[in-house]
Amino acid sequence: MSVGLSLVGVKTISELESIADTYPECTFEISYYSTPEFIEKALPIISKRVVSVHSLAPKREFFPNLGCKKALEWSKKEILIDAQYASSLGAVNIVLHPGYTIEGLVYTDTEKRMQQVESCGLEEYALSGFPKFCNADYLECKRYKESFETMVESALSLSAKLKKMGINLCLENLPPRPGYLFFMPSEMKALARKGIDMCLDIGHMQVCSAIFDFDLTEEICSVIESGGVRTMHVHSNPSRKGLYTDSHEDPDLYNKDLEKIVRCAVRHNVNLISEVGKSPLHSVDVLMSMFSQTKG
Repeated sequence: MSVGLSLVGVKTISELESIADTYPECTFEISYYSTPEFIEKALPIISKRVVSVHSLAPKREFFPNLGCKKALEWSKKEILIDAQYASSLGAVNIVLHPGYTIEGLVYTDTEKRMQQVESCGLEEYALSGFPKFCNADYLECKRYKESFETMVESALSLSAKLKKMGINLCLENLPPRPGYLFFMPSEMKALARKGIDMCLDIGHMQVCSAIFDFDLTEEICSVIESGGVRTMHVHSNPSRKGLYTDSHEDPDLYNKDLEKIVRCAVRHNVNLISEVGKSPLHSVDVLMSMFSQTKG
């Protein structure tokens, strides 16, 4: 396992150089926000230290959507391109937002994607006052269940192809929004039983915990112990009952049990990848310190 950093919160090459020099053992994940120009400058600094690539990277206009049959052909083609790219960098994991109940392709641009969420015809499943987050009824609707089944079937066939290339296709749990798929710990454990690899995003699960009222730490550790988690996105947010946000803040800012979660990840050989929007060096400081204490 390794402790690493997603490039999503790295604003400048000098900032990246500082992090890479401060922590020679730090690994990196290419973000779907990473432009070709930024990656070209970054790779000499992080060469041989890239452990994962977040699909689709370098940055493209749309996410794959394995939940929509009309989008499957394009999505599978683009994911295979990512697999070849990851292999060329020596990375073994591709992190994938696995799919949506939104018809067609889904924008990587956040503002455009949220417009799709608000206009996808699932308003009845939106929380009152929080139109971009869903209620429990959404998980039981026909559209969700059919899209989820399509996503799982597609992921199984793709995963088998990527395994032959030496690449793990890691499905990432998403924040619970109308139009999105794959939020709940029970879903992650079910996919682990099918042999599907995953990226456990603890910040996304933190939003789920606030909305669906389950114990965050207990469920994170339960998912890790299922054996299906290859890598984790580590960040936090202030979500609580009545307040929901996926703000990607410092890992320890709103997560009182982070040390326990880190110990569980270490026991199961799961990569820890900080995915914060700001202060990436501080987030690596936090994770490196906890990792060292656990190993010590």
